[in-house]
Amino acid sequence: MTMMPATTLVRLTTLGPEVEALRGGAEGHFRVVRLRAASPEAATFYRFLGFADSTEPDATHSIPVTPTR
Repeated sequence: MTMMPATTLVRLTTLGPEVEALRGGAEGHFRVVRLRAASPEAATFYRFLGFADSTEPDATHSIPVTPTR
């Protein structure tokens, strides 16, 4: 298991629930949540939450959500 920097661990406990709420709010409205990580630590944080690296020009990470039917 890779050790995460302490700053990433702090983000997981303080911001992880916020990101999960954002993701939950997108369900039923969007197909994909896209975001841009501003640092390598942020990228690690988003990967830990299940986001995949993205090759899109305006996003560094994305995760699929359940779309509206």
